[in-house]
Amino acid sequence: MARRALSVCRYRIGERDIAELLGADGVLATGISAVEAYDLGLGSGGFADAYVDERVHRKLVKDFILIDSVRGNLTLRTTGSRLSDAVFENKVAPRLIAGVDLAEDTDTRTRAAGCALVSHALRAVHAPRKG
Repeated sequence: MARRALSVCRYRIGERDIAELLGADGVLATGISAVEAYDLGLGSGGFADAYVDERVHRKLVKDFILIDSVRGNLTLRTTGSRLSDAVFENKVAPRLIAGVDLAEDTDTRTRAAGCALVSHALRAVHAPRKG
């Protein structure tokens, strides 16, 4: 999904600030931040992952005093334009997008959970409709 974003940046953020950041307007949780929403049986381990537009990205960096870090615990995937309001209704990326973002992770269990989520989403799309 990195190709869907203009940029992917990593930052250090205090673990206590993660929930507040993910709850901010214009933030769409994905990847490791979506594991609870999709009941994947993984913990976030103090990490967070989200899609934002450029304006929200700048605001979060300022408001949360985010520090660039190659090994940071926050990944912000910046899109070129504002995401649709409909996308933000659930505050969590759709199953397929969150799954692909998880599948790109370097951790084996996280990657496997992402692949399973993608597989489930694709099966749901291709399942014969009843009635």
